[in-house]
Amino acid sequence: MGLIHSRAAKKRNKAEAKLLGEQRKQVKADAAADKQDALAAKWEPIIAAMEAGERSYDDLSLADKMSVPLRYSRRVMAVRKAAKNGTPLPGAAAPEADITTRLHALAALHEQGLVTDEEFAARRTALLDEATS
Repeated sequence: MGLIHSRAAKKRNKAEAKLLGEQRKQVKADAAADKQDALAAKWEPIIAAMEAGERSYDDLSLADKMSVPLRYSRRVMAVRKAAKNGTPLPGAAAPEADITTRLHALAALHEQGLVTDEEFAARRTALLDEATS
């Protein structure tokens, strides 16, 4: 009888350990998601203001400049480059600029890797829709 109990206890302990492992994984995943949400809450408004021209990279503190998350670094670099060259960001071009100029500027940013394929396709479609309306 003692041998049967020990086998059952081992199975029960193994199942409990597996459940605890799954719970730990879920807690870690939740913590990572919370961290990403916190980053987005901090950086999205900052970058949106930079893209709208309401704020510049130079307005950021040194600590913020050094801690730009990787997922936002492309957008920050695009804003910095546009400000340095005096060129508008795609979607922020002056309304009087003709469609060809705006498409060429968008294509140049895409070729430089400052705009992703998805962003390029969406903005190109928006520009073409704007031109036909």
